[in-house]
Amino acid sequence: MSNDYSPAVVKTHYLAFKEFLETQDNDAKRQRGAKEKLIKLTNQQFQELSTDVYDELIRRTYNSRDSECLQSQSEFQQKRNEARAKLAALSATRYRDLSQDIYNEIQRRFPNIVAEAESENQANSFNNSMSPANFNAKPSQSPYVAPQERQQTPNQKINFAPLDDVMANLKKELAFKNENEDANAQKEISDAELAELKRNNNFLKSKLDSLTEKYQTEKNRLEKELESIQETLTNRVKINEEQATEYSKLYNNYTQLQNDIKTLRSQSEVNEKVTEELRQENDIQIERINQLTTKNDNLEKENKSLKEEIAKLKDESTKLKEETEKLKEELQKEKEKKPEVVAVPSPAKSDADREVKNESPKKAPEPQVEPEPAAVPPEPEMPKPNARDCINPERVSSYREAVNQLLEASKSENPADVLVAMKSIVITCKNITEESDEYERVNEKTFSIDEQDKLIEIKENLSVALTHLMNVTKNHATRYPEVSPSFIESATSELSDTIVSLVRTLKDHQNRLLNQPPLSRSREGSDARQRPINPNTMNMGEYTPNNEQVYDVQELKHFLEERTDLIVQGIQALLQKIQQPNASNMEFSDAIAHITGIVDNVINASQNTFSSQAGIYLYNSGEPILQDLKMGNIRLKEMGSSINNLNEQEIKTLKSSLASASYEIAVFVRDLLELLG
Repeated sequence: MSNDYSPAVVKTHYLAFKEFLETQDNDAKRQRGAKEKLIKLTNQQFQELSTDVYDELIRRTYNSRDSECLQSQSEFQQKRNEARAKLAALSATRYRDLSQDIYNEIQRRFPNIVAEAESENQANSFNNSMSPANFNAKPSQSPYVAPQERQQTPNQKINFAPLDDVMANLKKELAFKNENEDANAQKEISDAELAELKRNNNFLKSKLDSLTEKYQTEKNRLEKELESIQETLTNRVKINEEQATEYSKLYNNYTQLQNDIKTLRSQSEVNEKVTEELRQENDIQIERINQLTTKNDNLEKENKSLKEEIAKLKDESTKLKEETEKLKEELQKEKEKKPEVVAVPSPAKSDADREVKNESPKKAPEPQVEPEPAAVPPEPEMPKPNARDCINPERVSSYREAVNQLLEASKSENPADVLVAMKSIVITCKNITEESDEYERVNEKTFSIDEQDKLIEIKENLSVALTHLMNVTKNHATRYPEVSPSFIESATSELSDTIVSLVRTLKDHQNRLLNQPPLSRSREGSDARQRPINPNTMNMGEYTPNNEQVYDVQELKHFLEERTDLIVQGIQALLQKIQQPNASNMEFSDAIAHITGIVDNVINASQNTFSSQAGIYLYNSGEPILQDLKMGNIRLKEMGSSINNLNEQEIKTLKSSLASASYEIAVFVRDLLELLG
């Protein structure tokens, strides 16, 4: 076995374990010999194990409150530090057994050191009165104790090493004296020397007592100081715990704030994206508004030019009317001046020529005094009237397509599309009126005064209906969705009725010249120009009267009775709106549109019946009523479309006009019912 061990350390461990085991209940079985594992260890390994168990004994005896296990030493390997720490986990019984094994192995390995320690212990038997602290200071002689003390916790910063060193030195001196005494005893020293030794021994004993008292006093002072430090540390621990709690709260708040910041950043990013999208959409809308504004300006210019053209047409119509009146007056004057002159028709003149003379007062020939028969030259024969078609059917087809486009555009998502379709309607209406003017110019001598008056009235109605449709279309394009598409449907229906009246009047004139029955009086051969256009069929792109339902007189009567009830209810609702001070303009417009829509149905159904074979006998009496009803309905529609552009004072004035206009419509519908019996 290796001799790497310290006899002084082995002796210290032996005495410490011996004193410890004397206070314990020894196990008789374990005193027979050391364990087999300890026998296999070298002296160095065994001394290291003995040192670790000895340090644990010191910790359990004096420092158990200061530390829970042996502290790690930098000069030891990690496995040894772990093994030293595990010694604290041993129960008292197991630790006692381990100490017993170490004690027995020391006796077996180092009998010489054990014998020397026993002899020294016997020589020092007179020091039994010493404090246990004198013996307990021995472990500090171990070279392995100091590192442990240097690794104590903050509660173990008070160092008892100097006092322990003093006690150890005193003990060494006593041991040395005892050795001398043993040596002198063996050499049979003299009594004088023995007395001297006893005096020295008493002196040392008194000195030791004095030092022990100082040691105890210093120990008490240090214990009090330690208690004060422990109390301070306890307070510090409480403060640290409070600070830790506060720190935990602050950390939680900090974490919450971090989460809130992340959430706000996410929301900010989303808001930025939404803002950017809205900005882009706004730019698109602004660009679109600019385009619509430009288009609207162009349409306004075009509308202005059309109005000027319509005004010119009105002026021309007025001039024609004035000329007609002048011709009437001249003819009347000629008749008054020469009543005795009788115009004798020439035998060569046909019946058609005489009819033309009677019905065409525009340019009637001046009456001549009949000369002698021999002197009368033969008059030239009147040319036959032009039999060309009054209105080209393609014009009517173009008008029908333009109306369908306008109705489709009124229901599209882009309200500005109606302006383009309206332009087509204006052009087609212009073409129709131009053809009408051309037909009137070619056959100007064949129109009767009634036909001329009727054409003038129809053209005036055409101008009013076209202007009304243009205003409604403009309102739809600029104020959508406040202006419902039903307004456009109603306005197109009025314009279509006027166009049909114009075409039908010209066609009747043409048939009269050709000695044919008026097509407007017959069910056979009727075409799209003879009867009012039904907006419902026009929505489907059709323009055929055969698709419309034609009532007989009794069916029309029942139909009018039902529609009269609806009109009365609508007028009552409108009057209630007028009496309500907080009624909105939109409510007025809806109420008016409801009434005018029903009236349009009444007009269309009545015209269809009056133009049929079953109701032809009512045409002359019913047509004037329908014209009055139509004009009243147009006035009511104009009031409804203009109400959104008026101020409060003008609206108050308009309300009284609405009441009177509604009353007129009710009167005209009542007249229709009375006509039907």
